[in-house]
Amino acid sequence: MPKSIKEIFEFKTKSAEETVLCGMRVSSLLKAGDVVALKGDLGSGKTTFVRGLVKGLNGVSGEEVTSPTFVLMHEYPGKWSIYHMDSYRLENAEEARAAGLEEFFYTDGIALVEWAERIEALMPTPRLTIEFRFLNDCERGIRFSGDIHSIEKIKQVLKQWLPQKIII
Repeated sequence: MPKSIKEIFEFKTKSAEETVLCGMRVSSLLKAGDVVALKGDLGSGKTTFVRGLVKGLNGVSGEEVTSPTFVLMHEYPGKWSIYHMDSYRLENAEEARAAGLEEFFYTDGIALVEWAERIEALMPTPRLTIEFRFLNDCERGIRFSGDIHSIEKIKQVLKQWLPQKIII
C-alpha cells in the first residue's frame, strides 16, 4: 500500500476568540477514531483551540474545557466521546502507556493530545498534527499537517471562513 502524501497548511488567528472559532470550524471535519496531536509552547493556544473543537463537536460551552495537565485526561461526552489528554507532566511514551492513555487512541471517540511531542512514539498514524506558535501577544500561527486529503478539507473550511488569514 502506498504511503499517503503529507501536506502542511498554516492559518493565523488574531485573538483567543478567533482561535476558538478556528477550532469550531475544524471540528466539522473530525470523526470517530480520529487522533489529533497538539504541539506548541505553553500558552500558545492549544487548550483554547480545543475549546472550539469540543464546542463544535459536542455543543458544550467552551468554559467547561480546561487543560487536563494535572489529571492527564478529561472526557467530554456527546455524539462521540472526546478524550482531551495532556502529556506535559509525562517524561515519555512509556509513562503515557503506564497511565493507560494509549487505549483512548483506539476507540470510537476522538483523542486530542496536548504536548503530543512528549509521547510521539506511542501515538498512532495517521493523525492530524496541529502546531501553535506565537506571532505576537495576540496573534497565533496554527500549522496543520497530515494526509493531503485532510489538509485540503481544512484549507477549504478555513478559506471560506476568513480567507485573509492564510499564511502559507
